[in-house]
Amino acid sequence: MSPVQLTRVQREELQREIDRNRRWELRLPVYGGIALVVIAAVVVVRVVFFS
Repeated sequence: MSPVQLTRVQREELQREIDRNRRWELRLPVYGGIALVVIAAVVVVRVVFFS
């Protein structure tokens, strides 16, 4: 099976998509931290008010 030869336009579009995905991946740790803070807040509220 031979590799597909992409045109210049297709290569540029693929590179733009890769760059967008890379920028999104850099935000993931921030979103993970925010999720952990929200979970911790829920746990604290539950322990303080419901135990």
